[in-house]
Amino acid sequence: MAQTFTGLKLQGEIAKFGQLELSNTASFYELPDGKVVSGTQRGTMIVWEGQFVKAHLVLNCEDGTPLHGSLEEPAMVEVMLQDDEFFVTAGADGYIKWWRITDIDTAEADEGIDVALVPTREILIAENEEGKNPAHIVNMVLAGSQWYIQDARGKIFSMGKDSDIYNEVYTFHEGAVKDLVASPSHNFAVSIGENGMIKVWDYVKKSVFASQIFNGQGTCLEMIPATDSNKGRCLAAGFDTGMVRIISVTAEGLEILKCFRAHEDAIVGIKYSEDLKMVVTASVTGDIFFFEIDAATDPQKYDALCCLKLPDDAGINDFKWNPDGESVIFGCANGFVYQIRRPKAGEVDNSDSYYWEDPPIRAWRIKIMEF
Repeated sequence: MAQTFTGLKLQGEIAKFGQLELSNTASFYELPDGKVVSGTQRGTMIVWEGQFVKAHLVLNCEDGTPLHGSLEEPAMVEVMLQDDEFFVTAGADGYIKWWRITDIDTAEADEGIDVALVPTREILIAENEEGKNPAHIVNMVLAGSQWYIQDARGKIFSMGKDSDIYNEVYTFHEGAVKDLVASPSHNFAVSIGENGMIKVWDYVKKSVFASQIFNGQGTCLEMIPATDSNKGRCLAAGFDTGMVRIISVTAEGLEILKCFRAHEDAIVGIKYSEDLKMVVTASVTGDIFFFEIDAATDPQKYDALCCLKLPDDAGINDFKWNPDGESVIFGCANGFVYQIRRPKAGEVDNSDSYYWEDPPIRAWRIKIMEF
């Protein structure tokens, strides 16, 4: 077992790339005779015998054209698997390619280590037939006679095993889902993704009702409490650009009611007072901004009142309005909890600056109980 691929891994042996430049790999496949094939970040494949390179697989030996991508933009080989007598690869260029396993297993260069391979079949998974916005394929699963193809950009495609026709079967967020809220009065939930996409999910029909991509990375959502005016269809969305967008879910989709920049840095939260007369936003750098609103009757009113800043190392994790609506509590990464009293319009002179001088702040240090 010591000389098998698993044995070499258990011993912590390092691959000897020899003439080749070191490369990260996202996939590998073990051939029946014990040789191993791995993909590279340069869009090529390497055949290994033990720790040593047996062959470096390319499309063209003369210029080293990679199997995936191009010389100018090589694409990481993300997927490697077997399909009957063929070897299947897929990658960041959106192509799925089939190669004869025998060609890979017997690959050996007359001179050097480069061996040219020719695919027996290839398909580009993209937004349209012209190849717009090709997929970044990170996984493929064969279920019966159907391939399911995972796109890192938040999509899943299906394709018949022996067909060149593929269909988009589901669209998710690209990257992390940053927040999720539910309507207080309707059967939908809203999510915001790292890619700036907001999606409205009808959880009764189990379908996406509406979706739209906005500039910037999404960071947070807050459902505005239901009123006769907004009917439980309005929400606030925060972005890493410091922008806040007030959005209404309508029969036609998503409608922006208001858009304004609250901070210079990413927004970590947006919280409404119970009387819907004030909203507070906070950024990752500890900046806090209070706005006067009238959400019960005018969903577009957001008048800046004042701002302040917590200590630089605060790192706001979460914050809430106190039940009495007279102050806001901030829980921070530095171990402190800060309580800030609700500002009153008359006590803040914002004719020259919105900065609130000497705001009433109380602070507590949270200590871990020792046993």
